[in-house]
Amino acid sequence: MHTTPADRAAYATASTHILPRTTYHNNLDPRSARHLRDRGIGGATAHYFMLQPYGAGWLYPVSPDSAAKRWKAYPGTKGQKYRWSPSKPADLRFYDPRGELAQQIEAQRGALILCEGEPDTWALFEAGIRNATASMLGAGVVPDWLAA
Repeated sequence: MHTTPADRAAYATASTHILPRTTYHNNLDPRSARHLRDRGIGGATAHYFMLQPYGAGWLYPVSPDSAAKRWKAYPGTKGQKYRWSPSKPADLRFYDPRGELAQQIEAQRGALILCEGEPDTWALFEAGIRNATASMLGAGVVPDWLAA
């Protein structure tokens, strides 16, 4: 995707609502913070996505309209990689924990980046790319409604 200096300035302005890195670190234990750092994920990104340590992974919301949360195991953890709590919402199409994806897509003139999973969206967010999401269907699955 090609962006102009004006696009980047508008993007930066649209992203100023993110809290400083120091505000969220009190919520992470050293193990969780280390795993995020190893993935290149900083404090502001973890705070924005509301990542909370939970057992051997992170628990996080997927939509502001749902009480459901998703759990992701720390890298290298044996066993199940993802779980839903209490269950996956039947109508969930996109990972959009704060309900801001539509505005971010609009800010990029309709461009949407569809990632394989939530951690990919965290990494892109860390890099300043806000118009990315995951379909919540799993790796390699293209949603029927998108393929049409």
